[in-house]
Amino acid sequence: MFAMENPAHYSAAEPEALGRISVAGVTTHQGSGAIEVEVRLTSGSLEAQGRAFGANTRFDTRRVVGEATLDAISKLVAGDPGLSLGEMEEKNLGSTRVLLVCVNRVQERTESHFMGCSEIGYDPTLAAIHAVLDAVNRFVGTLGPREPLEYRIGPAPVEG
Repeated sequence: MFAMENPAHYSAAEPEALGRISVAGVTTHQGSGAIEVEVRLTSGSLEAQGRAFGANTRFDTRRVVGEATLDAISKLVAGDPGLSLGEMEEKNLGSTRVLLVCVNRVQERTESHFMGCSEIGYDPTLAAIHAVLDAVNRFVGTLGPREPLEYRIGPAPVEG
C-alpha cells in the first residue's frame, strides 16, 4: 500500500528570505552642531532609505550613522525587526584601527546581541555602516522582505 503525498506540498512556495544587504549610498547634512544622515541600502531588487539626526561630534556622528542604517534596514523587512544599536567602540587591532558595533535584536521575550566590525580606514562614516551590516547580515536570512510597492501612473478614470 502506497501513501499519496499532498501535491500542494510541492507547489507551495517557501517563504522568501531577505538577501544580503549592501550599501547603495550615504548622504550627510551638517550644520549648527547637528547632523542628519541618510543611508540607502539594497537587498536584491529592494531599496530603502533610512534617516537619523543627532549631535555633530566625533563619536555621536558614528552613532547617528548606525541609527540611520538600522532605520533603512527596518524599511527593507516585513514587520518590526526589533533592532537597536548597542555599544560602538574604536579599537586598535595591530596597526589597524577598527570599529566594533553591537546590534541588539529583541524577539518576543528574547534579546540577542550581534557583533560587527569594520576597518575605519579613510571613511569613518562607511565604517559605521559596514560594521552595522556585518552584525545584521549574520541573521538577515531569518527576516522576510517587505512587499515591494508598485504604482500605476496614468490618467485619472473618467466618471460617467
